[in-house]
Amino acid sequence: MERINLQLQCNHLVNPLAVECGEVLFSFCKNGRVFDEYTLGIASSEDNLNKGVYDVYNGVNEGGRVRLNLNGTAGQRLFWRIATKDFVSETAYFEWAEDFTKAKWISAAAETEKILRFQKSFALQEGVLSARLHICGLGFYDFQCNGKRVDERFFKPDFSDYIQRKDEAFIPKLREEYYAYYQSYDVLPYLQQGANIATIEVAPGYFNNTDIKEFSFWHFGKTRLKFLFVFRYADRTEYVVSDESCLCAVTNSASTLYVGDKIDFTEKAYAYAPASVIDEEIPLRPARSYGDRVGEVFYPKLIKEAGNKRLYDFGQNHTGGLSCALIGEEGTEVVVRYAEILDENGEPNFKTASFDGKTPQTSKYRLSGGRDEVKPKFCWYCYRYAEVEAARPIQIQDVQSLFIHAAVEQDGEFICSEPIFNDIYQKYLYTQLCNMHAGVPTDCPHREKKPYTGDGHLTVRSALYSFTAEGFYAKWLQDILDAQEQDGYIPHTAPRMGCGGGFYWGYAVVEVAKTLYQTTGDRSYVVKSYDAVKNWVECFSRMHEGDYLPKNNGMRNAVWISFTAKAQTTPISPASKKCVIS
Repeated sequence: MERINLQLQCNHLVNPLAVECGEVLFSFCKNGRVFDEYTLGIASSEDNLNKGVYDVYNGVNEGGRVRLNLNGTAGQRLFWRIATKDFVSETAYFEWAEDFTKAKWISAAAETEKILRFQKSFALQEGVLSARLHICGLGFYDFQCNGKRVDERFFKPDFSDYIQRKDEAFIPKLREEYYAYYQSYDVLPYLQQGANIATIEVAPGYFNNTDIKEFSFWHFGKTRLKFLFVFRYADRTEYVVSDESCLCAVTNSASTLYVGDKIDFTEKAYAYAPASVIDEEIPLRPARSYGDRVGEVFYPKLIKEAGNKRLYDFGQNHTGGLSCALIGEEGTEVVVRYAEILDENGEPNFKTASFDGKTPQTSKYRLSGGRDEVKPKFCWYCYRYAEVEAARPIQIQDVQSLFIHAAVEQDGEFICSEPIFNDIYQKYLYTQLCNMHAGVPTDCPHREKKPYTGDGHLTVRSALYSFTAEGFYAKWLQDILDAQEQDGYIPHTAPRMGCGGGFYWGYAVVEVAKTLYQTTGDRSYVVKSYDAVKNWVECFSRMHEGDYLPKNNGMRNAVWISFTAKAQTTPISPASKKCVIS
């Protein structure tokens, strides 16, 4: 029987290492093959799968996806494939999620915007069969095992409505549900028999966001970390978890969502202390993405040089950050300023990318005296030009720019006979990718970086036509449903970050669900959204006061302008939330 590659995915991921019991989505790409029916077979071992013994599930299906309600044992790996009478697909697998309650949330003793650096030492015995790491660092984290980075992704985990905030500007949600995502890794290739050390850096990201002081309720709480190592031997399972035995250091470096990177390479030792445990519950769910990735690398043209200042042109506006090596005297201060355009004098114009029209997107470095490798940490910038200025003479080597965006691939295209439309489409592709970060579509990738429902739903159709973005928007649809307020109102951002908009912003609850259904044929998107759409329509039916025109452009008593007034809402009664879908 012919074996073909159908790009099998489980919950939009390839071979995920943590899947929650309950509804599981199995999907694939036909890759030009024509067939009406197929068998989805799931087995408890690869040997059973190869023999055609599907002892977990065996069913004949149609279409490109199957949703099943399944249960299993934590850590168990299941194998699956697609088969017809003519061919069989590649083998795929997934593992059931572990119990994360064994681990504790840990942080530094005091709240800080600095990067936190955690360490955990542990021993590995001979004969380990598998080693998994399940980890969540809020806001964003990076992980190394024995000095080696275990992935090349950025801005993990995806942004969600992590935890209930106490600010009075926040109206109660219809479903008071909060959670964060965690990633899972096979870390066996990075471990060694005997002593091992895990090092995790965690920065504020969207979670501990205090960059813009006026908007205090964007802040969810202290930067924190939770992880769980699972080591399986033939006769036992061992766990290493985050708890008070971990060490934590407040570094002299920072990397925040809006202010940017401030990295001190002179810091050669860290003042570690026992980590503080945070007795605050944030439920965790397996991630539906691997984080942002480098989609393209741009190389510069040096267009201006004067003294210790250089101006580079990368030829394309994009998001990400500078990658290079800096060599100079110890303590030398280096500033990188990012700009989208130049002014009439050929100098960087910082007006387009800042709230006040003058503050540039900036990263700052303090050199160690050796060769310092610069890459984006926990912040992305949007730019075509990068101005590098040093307080003293320095060498700049291997200059390039990393175009970082959500891990989606282009799988659609537009071509016509008119070059101008082809050019517009190419510009759209870059614009769309620049506004896909940390699991949410944004309004702009520099000034605000917020998941506006209006901006996001206007481009959902073109994005799904152009990219493999179903998983991205399925996750964001859940953010929209989670953000719905007690009387059915859909806020202007999801997850909720306040900010302005109008009636059409909340229409995202309709448009995203509808477009996912129309582009995938998966009816579950509209089924799960129906009650929310009904409640949203009823909310505006009450607000229009008889003339069917939304008042105040559909805004909630200007609460998102004042950021202080709490609106009066009428909660939806349980009876009004019931709906039958035929």
